Amino acid sequence: MKTVAFSVRVCVCVLALIAYGQPAGAQADADRLRLDDIAREAAREFAAARADGADQTRPTVPAPPPGATVELTLDEATARAVADQLPAMRDSLSQACTEGKWSGGVRQCLVQASDHAGFETCQQQLTDEQRRDLERATRGRPETP
Repeated sequence: MKTVAFSVRVCVCVLALIAYGQPAGAQADADRLRLDDIAREAAREFAAARADGADQTRPTVPAPPPGATVELTLDEATARAVADQLPAMRDSLSQACTEGKWSGGVRQCLVQASDHAGFETCQQQLTDEQRRDLERATRGRPETP
């Protein structure tokens, strides 16, 4: 049971690392042009809607107060897609750990990490080379010479 819990924690942490590891402003030129086109079209449609006198749609439910806990759920397809990726993520993390010769302290830290912040704390204990190897493993990038 501990192995399953560890695998789930590690996978959640790796997902978070993948999601938050990319610099927010990093865009390829093609993406930037595509997003500029989308923004221009949205601005045109917004201006046309305002010119027609159409009312903006307003939320029917007020926003929760700051600090409130909001329960979110995954639809079944999303949950299944994430679950399908867990074995590959686990294997990549395991390979980076084994080949990078992570210390027992780092491994124990990861076992006890229960969220993304905990995973980042553990990650700080890795050497620069181990962090680079982990990033390559989580992104599926081949080793660079």
